[in-house]
Amino acid sequence: MHFGGVLINSLIWLSPWPSALAPSILLGLSAAGALAYLARAGTTFSQIEFVQLDWTDWIIYIGIPSFANVCLIAGAGGLLLRPSYAPYALAASILLQLGIATRNSWAVALWIAEKRRPS
Repeated sequence: MHFGGVLINSLIWLSPWPSALAPSILLGLSAAGALAYLARAGTTFSQIEFVQLDWTDWIIYIGIPSFANVCLIAGAGGLLLRPSYAPYALAASILLQLGIATRNSWAVALWIAEKRRPS
């Protein structure tokens, strides 16, 4: 999910737009959708019975991606208001999403490999 968000947000941000209104709305909607997804994932994580999640799992799988999407909303709002931090907030958000997506996909691949039953 995060890789898709990185791709979509990068395409929105790097496309030539006649004004900053459309990309800021699209980036804000993208981040709001990702926050809704993370809220749903958080409720699903709390109902998982076959594995116990500790606080580090909550931070890595819910907290950091939520922070990245809040930064994306701030950067999208900054595009409209034109402060100097807006491009940096967008870049930091996308970089953070890319890093956490890489880490989480690697962690899940290792978990699957450990739990795989030998045939």
